[in-house]
Amino acid sequence: MHTLLRWALPLVLATALAPALTVSRAEAAVEDGYTALFDGTQASLSKWRQAGPGGFTLGGDGTLSSFGGMGLLWYPLSTFANYSLRVDWMMPGDDNGGVFIGFPDPNGDPWAPVSAGHEIQIDASDADPTRTTGSVYSFQAPDAALRAANLNPPGSWNTYDVQVHGQHVEVSLNGVKINDYMSTRNIANGYIGVQNDGDAAHIFYRNIRIKADTVTPPAGDLAKGRPVTTSSTDDPGRSGSLAVDGNAATRWSSAYADPQWISVDLGAVYNLNRVRLNWETAYGRAYQIQASPDNATWSTIFSTTTGDGGIDDIALSGTGRYVRMYGTQRATQWGYSLWDLNVYGSANLALGRPVTASSVEPNSPHAAANAVDGSVTTRWGSAYSDPQWIAVDLGASRTINRVRLNWETAYARAYQVQTSADNTNWTTVYSTTTGDGGIDDVAVSGTGRYVRINGTQRGTQWGYSLWEYEVYGS
Repeated sequence: MHTLLRWALPLVLATALAPALTVSRAEAAVEDGYTALFDGTQASLSKWRQAGPGGFTLGGDGTLSSFGGMGLLWYPLSTFANYSLRVDWMMPGDDNGGVFIGFPDPNGDPWAPVSAGHEIQIDASDADPTRTTGSVYSFQAPDAALRAANLNPPGSWNTYDVQVHGQHVEVSLNGVKINDYMSTRNIANGYIGVQNDGDAAHIFYRNIRIKADTVTPPAGDLAKGRPVTTSSTDDPGRSGSLAVDGNAATRWSSAYADPQWISVDLGAVYNLNRVRLNWETAYGRAYQIQASPDNATWSTIFSTTTGDGGIDDIALSGTGRYVRMYGTQRATQWGYSLWDLNVYGSANLALGRPVTASSVEPNSPHAAANAVDGSVTTRWGSAYSDPQWIAVDLGASRTINRVRLNWETAYARAYQVQTSADNTNWTTVYSTTTGDGGIDDVAVSGTGRYVRINGTQRGTQWGYSLWEYEVYGS
């Protein structure tokens, strides 16, 4: 369960704790390309959640003032990947706080992000250098000399710029990089938050903003150099990786038995349109091309019982992260052998991208990010009312030609697919009032950086719920 924000303490808390401190009006200006997550207003703060004890008071100057703890104020409407997170912070004295990155839904437990994400520490005097200001808490200390040269004293504002690219974390203090760390944790796509450590460790925050990088989907052979698994090999020198190495003089070959298979992990979900098989003498007479979102549940998107070897260049249609050639009948006394396995298609532009929603079902794990995580076992669920929406930021303007919605039981009877250049002005590119749940695979034509599903009539007494929300185009 999530603990609601508590507003019991008066707005004079900051001056009561530090009477000599003067806090000026928070400057809410946001740099080009950044999006404000907290801009000093109650409206922006209402989108955040408090996990654990304590909380924050919103001052009349637009700053957050901590009380109690240890707790975490986190932003539940979106996970983030490949981003720059900027946070202004200030300690009145020898106090403590931190900026958290890359964690999953804490489900009310402020210690969960400590174990699963990373804290960029704010602490002036801890004896452990990996637990002082600028450190990746308990993992790597900052450059002490650079920190000392750029850290403003207690009572003055500082700015963190935390850049996360995959598992690479870079921490800048007031415009100067003071820490560079390669994590071993799964932080590439997660939530962000700020810490209230306790009554004796008071801290202020303001102007929390973020900028996600533009990601260009890969072109060409999607299988080249990707991880491969196989049912077998007949020789250690003819492993599955040789079918996707881009070299037509190296090959995979299987054991001399039926069935056999080779599978490639494309690393993301794609809208597949072509598979090319360059067979060696040992080819498949009967085989299927199969796709899967999770490497467990497979759908056949092409099948033949009359294979004749050579090059099979196959036009097909399907969706998946994993693509498998599944051979059921050999054409020779040998096994199956491929010089090349090539896969072509377009990316699911929504996969792992920042996502926001009108609401999340109270006291549930059904965060909006679940709809774009590539897993058909997690889902977004909304509050039980109309209207509701979920929107994904593709990172740059895209030409959209297809949207695929995998509804849970709580589906939309009436909804629109909408696009926007600025996340404010929306254009409807598809509309229905007769939705029947299941999978809606919708052909659309539009352009935009943001794509939104705007539900206006629920199909059940519950809210709106999507296992997966996929967007395709270029």
